Amino acid sequence: MRFTSCILLLQALLLANTAQAQSNNSTNNGTNALTQCQQSIVQQLTNIFENSVKYFPWDYCENIGDGRGYTCGIVGFTTGTHDALQVISAYAAQLNSSTPNPFGPYMSRLIQLNQSTIDGSTSGLDGFCNVWSTTARSDQLFRTVQVDMVNQLYYNPAMAYAARNGLQFELSKGQMYDAAIQHGTALSEADSLPSMIDRTTASFKSGPNSVPGGLSEVDWLTAFMNVRIETLQNPAYKPSQAGWSQSIYRVKSYQYALSQGSVHFNDSLTALDNDGNTVSIGCDLTLWNYVGPPLPIQTPKKGILIGVLIGVGVLVLLIVTFCIIKRRLVAEWVSELSYRSKRAISRMSR
Repeated sequence: MRFTSCILLLQALLLANTAQAQSNNSTNNGTNALTQCQQSIVQQLTNIFENSVKYFPWDYCENIGDGRGYTCGIVGFTTGTHDALQVISAYAAQLNSSTPNPFGPYMSRLIQLNQSTIDGSTSGLDGFCNVWSTTARSDQLFRTVQVDMVNQLYYNPAMAYAARNGLQFELSKGQMYDAAIQHGTALSEADSLPSMIDRTTASFKSGPNSVPGGLSEVDWLTAFMNVRIETLQNPAYKPSQAGWSQSIYRVKSYQYALSQGSVHFNDSLTALDNDGNTVSIGCDLTLWNYVGPPLPIQTPKKGILIGVLIGVGVLVLLIVTFCIIKRRLVAEWVSELSYRSKRAISRMSR
């Protein structure tokens, strides 16, 4: 048992080190990154998409039924796609030797779940969300690790892809980042950011550096967002389809900003929220340290609520109609039975 535990711990640490190496490679390849103000604006917009609030939901943890296990933390790390395990492994590696790892009981199961590309099972993770939420609200180190892993796994790679494709607009870089958060950056996955970039570039029959070569960045960004919508509506990984097809607002928000000519921004950006309403987002350098209230209970959107009410009304109407018809049929049957009984008695009395 001790030997097995050591092997599992080594695997977890290798995952964390791999993430660090990916981050270093992204940085060393040369990233035309956003300023901290611009990054805070882009991050707040992604936070709205993810959880309908601008601040980081450090303690969030829930199974949203997208085939990726538990979704948790500031950008929706998941237990079935490696990144939640990488966050936990990096956190465990920085704990003092005298401090127990609160996620210790889950490590072997998390590693098992992450042997394949995607595994949506939550079996063996009872109480995991409670541990995540408690640790996130009580331990600054765990919150810091979440930010570090976002940069390593998503922000730096997204900026590297933007630089590699010659993208100069802050809006383009923001779209690369939000796509990295939702779709991931795995080269082997058809729904990932690099795969969507490849499909976009192929649609113009040009090389990977097509933008500097003369192709309009507006045209390329427009095409990329169309490719992303197609991916959200019809992903290769089908368990994501139900949820992803309802999240096209993430792209429409950027399409709106593009239509307003907001390709460059420094201190603020006007985009669309999840309900299609305009929202103004300003620079907030306190974003990475602010611990907000727990997320509010999500209520159904107005359109969904109306649909549910209509559905219930139709069901009630059908039940009432059935009962009325049934009552009439029973009454007719009783009447007919009574008539036949009377005739039978009449004949017997003759």
